[in-house]
Amino acid sequence: MLCAIRIGKYLIEHAKAAFFQMEADAATGLARRLLAWIAEEHLTEFSWRDAFIRLRGSVHRTDEVAEPIRLLREHGYIRECIVKRPGTGRKPSPRYEINPAHLAHNAQNAQNERSPSDSAHCAHCARGDARKRQAIQGVEAEQEAEAVGS
Repeated sequence: MLCAIRIGKYLIEHAKAAFFQMEADAATGLARRLLAWIAEEHLTEFSWRDAFIRLRGSVHRTDEVAEPIRLLREHGYIRECIVKRPGTGRKPSPRYEINPAHLAHNAQNAQNERSPSDSAHCAHCARGDARKRQAIQGVEAEQEAEAVGS
């Protein structure tokens, strides 16, 4: 019974990784699309409105762009620029600057067939791989302990 529970814990992490690869999370898929667009157009900055227009068809309201933008900010691909309001009127759309390291990475690897959006969550993938290794090591250690105890 305990072995089945341990295997189940490992498989949960495996399922999470599989769902990530299938883009089960809509925000992740949208963030990848934004990264691909940034790379294709060689953008150095863009506005919230630009992102909304690019994702039109996948999002129907401007607030649906918030989650993909948040993901890109958290992973260091973009940062918000300070936009000064030129007088009265409507507040300008937030602007985002692309991380120069991301731009350099894409310029150096332009000849590779790998899509730049594949690296959208490399840190997330690394954490997932580390968790899988820890789960496997934990199961192996417990199996060794049981074998020694028997």
